Amino acid sequence: MLNWWESAEIGGIKYTLTPAQHYSGRSVLKRNSTLWGGFYLQDGSHSLYFTGDTGYYDVFGRIFETLGAPDIMLADSGEDSPSWSHMSPDEVVKAAEELHTSCLVPVHWCAYLYGSFPWYKPAADIASEAADSSVTVAFPLIGHIYTVDELSAQSEYWWESCK
Repeated sequence: MLNWWESAEIGGIKYTLTPAQHYSGRSVLKRNSTLWGGFYLQDGSHSLYFTGDTGYYDVFGRIFETLGAPDIMLADSGEDSPSWSHMSPDEVVKAAEELHTSCLVPVHWCAYLYGSFPWYKPAADIASEAADSSVTVAFPLIGHIYTVDELSAQSEYWWESCK
C-alpha cells in the first residue's frame, strides 16, 4: 500500500502514487475516508501517467515538477461539465498542458452514460479543445494494441462512424 508520492518497483517498472481529488465513500459515516490517486509509471525508456478519477486542480504542475513530463497521459475524461470528482474536456486539455505530456489519451468516456449528453461528446469536445492548443491527442481504436511510438498517430475520430 502506497501513500501519495511514494513509489514501488515491480518487474523493472517504478510505480508512483500521485494525488487525485475525488469524493469517496458510499455512506455518510465513511465519506471521504479513502485516499484516491493516479499512477505515474516509469520503466527507464518510457513513462505513463494515469490520472485516476480526479477533478481538475493544481496537482498536474506538481506532478510535472516532481516526476517530469510523461510520454503518455491517460486522463479521466468522462464528464461534460466540471465537477469535483471528474474533469471537463477543457480541464483535461489544460491538465495535459500543465503536465507537458507528449500524448494525451482520453479515457473513462463512452463506457457508460451518466450524463445527459451523447456518449461520444467528451472525446469530440477534447478533440476540439486540443485543436486550439499544443496538446497531441490520441484516440486509439478500442481493442487494438499500440506501441508508445505508434499511439500519438491515432488521431482518427472513430466514433463518427458509430453515432
